[in-house]
Amino acid sequence: MTVRRILLVLSLILAGVGFHPGAGRAQPSASPGNWRVPVTVWGEGSYASGGIPFPRGVLRPEDPVRTTGGELVTAETLAKWGDGSVRWLFVEMYGGGGTRWLEPGEGPKAPGVKPRAIRAGDFRLMVDGVAADLGAARWTVERESGLSVRQRAEGVHPSGLAWTARLTSFPGSAPARLRLTLRNPRPTGTTRNGNQPTSNVLGCEGTIPFARIALLTGEDSARVRWSKENGCEPIEGGVSLAPGPMELRPGEQFGWEIVLGPGPEDPPVLEVPAEWACGTRALGALEPVNTAMFGDYERNNVAGAIGLRDNRNRPHWRNPREHGEDQRDWDGGVLETDFQTHNNEYEAILTYAKQRLRTMGNSATSHDWYYLGETGARHFASVDIYHIHEGPLQWMQGAAFQHVKHGGSGQESRHRSVFSPNMAHQTGRGLLAWYYLTGDPLLLDSFGEVAENTYWRVMNGPNMPGISNTDGEERAPANALGLMTDSWLHTGNDKYLEAAKRVVRESHAKTKAYVTQPNASDWKAKPWMISMLVVALDEFIDACEERGVP
Repeated sequence: MTVRRILLVLSLILAGVGFHPGAGRAQPSASPGNWRVPVTVWGEGSYASGGIPFPRGVLRPEDPVRTTGGELVTAETLAKWGDGSVRWLFVEMYGGGGTRWLEPGEGPKAPGVKPRAIRAGDFRLMVDGVAADLGAARWTVERESGLSVRQRAEGVHPSGLAWTARLTSFPGSAPARLRLTLRNPRPTGTTRNGNQPTSNVLGCEGTIPFARIALLTGEDSARVRWSKENGCEPIEGGVSLAPGPMELRPGEQFGWEIVLGPGPEDPPVLEVPAEWACGTRALGALEPVNTAMFGDYERNNVAGAIGLRDNRNRPHWRNPREHGEDQRDWDGGVLETDFQTHNNEYEAILTYAKQRLRTMGNSATSHDWYYLGETGARHFASVDIYHIHEGPLQWMQGAAFQHVKHGGSGQESRHRSVFSPNMAHQTGRGLLAWYYLTGDPLLLDSFGEVAENTYWRVMNGPNMPGISNTDGEERAPANALGLMTDSWLHTGNDKYLEAAKRVVRESHAKTKAYVTQPNASDWKAKPWMISMLVVALDEFIDACEERGVP
């Protein structure tokens, strides 16, 4: 424990706040050029991919990797440590299932994948019977490795909906996968006082309604993987994406993953042992699951994963939320009549990522966390962010709508309320974590939106026009500090470091009014809010120490 950390702990103790240092600093037994990690393919199919964390100083971005079985392997650095070594490596593998060892060294060279020929008429987006020919748009290669190629195109449907399509092709018989997003690009208006959006209600000004959406692909084998819970199903020559009347409010977006061709619907995923994943500290201080030492705690985690995945009801196209679909009120609501949606204003998706790492090797529980994290992150990246970067309210641009009306219907409130966007509810760090785990570009794009929104609001706050509220109760500065810390670590851009330092300066005991009961009715700082800021401060100090910043 450093002097700075000791001083922080002492100051918090003097303020009456309990503090527990992070977990131990143990790392996998590895050194440059001398490491091996077992990698398991989870799922069926010859192509698999996934993000693999590495300890600091072990692997350089230019170092080749291979498997002991001689499979075709490609690797891409997604994130680096402060010394330039690899923190997260996105690995693609072709050659079968099971477990093999990943190690340093040259292996067989991947032959490359030819981009799919996309012709006019291949993808026809139908909105209320009006077609837009996505195949006739200009498609460019966005990413290319030896084992996959991703093409991208974008445009605007006659309905006014902006669309973005990403088509990824793989070797052999693995089916191609199309990621399609639709977005309402119209900026929102404001209420009379100019301080709140009018986009929080259904049927508001600027909404784009529609009765049905379908994508015609000419392939009867096309099917929707995500989000199939919303009633999406194959139709003759394509897939139904929105089978009933719906709408997109200003800045709202929704997306789908469409599998083209025969083969597994769920793509095979790579995973490593929990001991390696946690020991790297790539997502901070974590310990592998330990039922012998923490029996009740770990059993609660298992039950939580099962409950969050299975205790769902009434599907709707704006679901699944972070916790699956609309949730019943577990605090006493009646399943058949109460469709209240949980508050998802805290870093649930980041928690899912950490639980995924802690439980790797425990197939059932780890895969539950993977399902929750992947679907939750994709949903958040699409629906819960205001995807507008122009208009009258700059503090809204790229902000997260994470709050719904307390006690309101999940079928009516649908993510937005007068409480949002609010820095006390603004999250997004989980998007970056799941980008590292999956390589999904949509998650990185959306994290960038939230990061830029947070940066602008911090640097133009804490009051108008940024409304960062970093001098208020601890949730806002905790969220802002966590987002700025992760943005700095990912990009290396010191502007995020300066924003993080500003949050620390603006959030201190003299700006707070404390209460002693966690269920106090007023909005003074509560112990559980303080704990959020303590964790964020601890992570920021860790980041500064790792980067050598005084």
